[in-house]
Amino acid sequence: MLTARTRLAIRALFADTLWARVERTLTDECTPQAVHAADFTTCDMERIWLAALASSGGDLSRLDAAVLLAQTDWRDLLVGAGFGSDGSAHLRWTPSRTARGN
Repeated sequence: MLTARTRLAIRALFADTLWARVERTLTDECTPQAVHAADFTTCDMERIWLAALASSGGDLSRLDAAVLLAQTDWRDLLVGAGFGSDGSAHLRWTPSRTARGN
């Protein structure tokens, strides 16, 4: 289940017609098992979900690429999103509606 922070980021970045699709992508394709981290908690996954959303800039194809990167090596996704060296950077990230790519 996605966190409230993740849902807020989705709503800030994507048009309302895409919210369900984005949530489904994260809940179905960006799970602890999918990113080869079966022991990750929801809090751990929030960092990855927010990194994927930050990398997407509100664009579905970029979100899909970010999720694929997480499935390959989630650490590369964190670094690419600027969340790699600081375990709480994702908590300070604020998605912007002006960043929407759709």
